[in-house]
Amino acid sequence: MAKKRTGRSRDNQSAQAAGGATNGLTVRPFAIVIPAALALQALVWALLFGLFGILRTGYWFFELSDAFYYYRWYVVRMAEGLHPFRDFFIEYPPLFWPILLAPGTQLDEQTYIIRFVALMMVLVAVTCAVTALAAANGPSLRRPLIVVAVFSGLTLLLGPIAANRYDPAVALVLAFVLLSMASRRWIAAAALIGVGFALKITPAILLPLVLILAPRKQTIRMVGGFAVTAIVPFVGVVLAGGNSLTNLTQMFRYHLNRPLEIESLFASVFWFGKLFGIATVKVGQAAGSQVIVSPAADLAATLSVGALLLALGAVLFLVWRRRAVITSSASLQALAVLATLLASLVGSKVLSPQYFVWIVPAVAIVALDRRVLATLMALVLALTHVLFPANYWQLADLQVPGAIWLVVLRNAILLAAFGLSLWYLWKVPEAAASNS
Repeated sequence: MAKKRTGRSRDNQSAQAAGGATNGLTVRPFAIVIPAALALQALVWALLFGLFGILRTGYWFFELSDAFYYYRWYVVRMAEGLHPFRDFFIEYPPLFWPILLAPGTQLDEQTYIIRFVALMMVLVAVTCAVTALAAANGPSLRRPLIVVAVFSGLTLLLGPIAANRYDPAVALVLAFVLLSMASRRWIAAAALIGVGFALKITPAILLPLVLILAPRKQTIRMVGGFAVTAIVPFVGVVLAGGNSLTNLTQMFRYHLNRPLEIESLFASVFWFGKLFGIATVKVGQAAGSQVIVSPAADLAATLSVGALLLALGAVLFLVWRRRAVITSSASLQALAVLATLLASLVGSKVLSPQYFVWIVPAVAIVALDRRVLATLMALVLALTHVLFPANYWQLADLQVPGAIWLVVLRNAILLAAFGLSLWYLWKVPEAAASNS
């Protein structure tokens, strides 16, 4: 037992000394951290809306909003009595459309958009609070309040994109995953990952991670919890009949067959060639995104699957070799989650700006102990904001060198951040006696 106790991180030791739960949650953090998170997030969104919604500094707050271009169209069809998948194709998983219905259906366009954006702002604020609670380690408010500040700063850097997509719902689920992991509620973590799968597929990549970290005796129940929350929404769609099964199958094909998106890491190779006059880049449109059109780009999109698997495999191997230590530290758990999500971003053929909303919870916690990595991620978010939406068409349509350099630099820093996350995982000590 003595050896096991010395294997805990210093933060967790202080939490147990305070007599709290495993992750140290007490009434005090709930009473102070949550209001602080909501208040600071309200300030951030007021500032963002003032700058880009009212003053329109460089671009309009709602510019290139999916709420205008896609979501509203779906809602109108549902308001007419049509059912997603059964009556018409929808490109997102089954838990997407309940979020669309939340603001209401019998609304004019302007009212619907305002309500949807307000809902996303609220979800980001709640995500901030949940993330801060995941970082709590006893009665001390220092760590959770720092997380609130960092999270809000990252929200400000990324800009209005979070409010113009439904991705804050995914980020909220991932924040609850982090909280469940910190509390050693592994079955809940797996079930939440299943919810994330039914929201946006990608969160399922976290399932192998939590299975590695959790006690072996919980594996079957964790897989069962994931299966229930992941599969039941799809089963509900199929039971609706009509064209549900056909459209569900088409949804998976839609994502698997997407070409190389212009903002992806692999696209940087083509943009680099464009900058130095080695090659030309032809941009087309597919799956609602701008993509690079060429046989070489199609090959890169195919090879990206292998790159994704290699990146994820590297993360999981490094976590497995130090799983006992990582399990004992909420900070290291967040690092493992961040590395996994970064693997999905650098290895994907599609890298849309809203995907960065997902990583904010993990970055906010990692920033407590690994400032260099957090700084790199802050730069990634800031450059993403500068690129999108203000300079997006400068890249996609005009291929202005400045915009090209912007995406190339952003992706280079993203790759460096992923490499650094791997390095940190490699350097995790065999015993957790030191700070983690």
